[in-house]
Amino acid sequence: MNRYGLLMTILLMTLSVGATAAELEYFGGVSFGNVTLEKSSSEIEKTLEQNIWPGSSVDVGDIGSIVKVFGGVFLSRGLGVRIGWTDLGQADLTVKSGVPAGQEEEFANDALDALPTTGTGLSLAVQGRFPISDHLMVHDWAGLFFWSSDQAISLNASGATVSVKRSNTGTDLMLGAALEYLIGDQLGVRIEAERYNQDNDGVTLFGVGAAYYF
Repeated sequence: MNRYGLLMTILLMTLSVGATAAELEYFGGVSFGNVTLEKSSSEIEKTLEQNIWPGSSVDVGDIGSIVKVFGGVFLSRGLGVRIGWTDLGQADLTVKSGVPAGQEEEFANDALDALPTTGTGLSLAVQGRFPISDHLMVHDWAGLFFWSSDQAISLNASGATVSVKRSNTGTDLMLGAALEYLIGDQLGVRIEAERYNQDNDGVTLFGVGAAYYF
């Protein structure tokens, strides 16, 4: 994480020095979308089978709709920095079968290890902007996502419930792109996609949103 922080600090300082004479343009916006997990239920079952849990049957539920907010500043017409807050939702795991009696807690820990990591956090990125026409713009950005995640699983065992909870934090790479249509000089509507590398678990976000420039 220190390496990532140093890299971003150097990059932002370089951009700031190069933009001291530029006219700054600020922006803020909000997006709504759906999350797609790279790791499927069958891949989780395969991981559990490799961890001495043969015959396990699990299902990862859909996360559903999520929301994010973002803002930043363009240091020149085509280059800026942005900060955002994103909630990637919670990946729910349903265990259908394959839990040996008396080993529920061990199974739950291995299941949490196999469960895709989502989380909530702040992102810091460098953003590019490329005009296609007077009203159509392509944006792309790359940076870091500083996230925290709370995961839990509960299993019924001999009339009792075994619950295991786990909290985790991390810093991972994220990439994004958007196609934006400008309505006037200050408002844009967009479709966008983002890719998060959550603890090496791929999480993709597709959504729509709007941005205001001032």
